[in-house]
Parts: sequence; C-alpha cells; structure tokens
Amino acid sequence: MAASSAPDEPDIFSDEALAQLQHALDRALETPRGGNEVLLDSAVQRLCSEVNARRLPPEKMVVALKAAWQRLTVRGPMGEDRKHNLYERLLGRCLESYFRGRATG
Repeated sequence: MAASSAPDEPDIFSDEALAQLQHALDRALETPRGGNEVLLDSAVQRLCSEVNARRLPPEKMVVALKAAWQRLTVRGPMGEDRKHNLYERLLGRCLESYFRGRATG
C-alpha cells in the first residue's frame, strides 16, 4: 500500500492503482480536450474495484481520492480551473463506478 497521508487515515489504494491513475492523468493532459478517456476509465475502475473489494463506504473513497490527488504530479502547465475540472471529472467517474460496482457486486 502507498504511504499514509495522515496518521489516522490510511491509504486505501494500492501503489499500482495510483501509478495507473498517474499515467492516465499524464495522457489526459497531453491533449487540449482531456485526452485518453479509455486510460482514465480503466484507472477509475481499478481504484473502485479496490474500494469495493474492501467493502468501504463511498466517503472513504472520496477522502482517499482527494489525498491521492494532492500527492499526484500534474505535469505541464495547467490553470487552476482546468485542474479543478479534471479532479471533478475524476471524482464523478469514481462515484459512478463505485455504485455501479456495488449494484453488480
């Protein structure tokens, strides 16, 4: 598991899942309109499958995602608006995938 961001809040995502997310974000930022959606969707599915496998509530996923986002390296020039929009898009996809996984799992 990845290093903890706070003593009372252990990370819930594996290092491999976070590396996959970093790669997907790097690719997404290479194009003006947001980039490779397939890579981002795949990374989101992996994050959510880890959360669902541990039967954690969505609140824990949201907190862990925000902590992970703050540690990820966003490469290249990016305004705060674009960064915020990308985070919101990522969060929305994670919540959709989380609840879809709960419904089918």
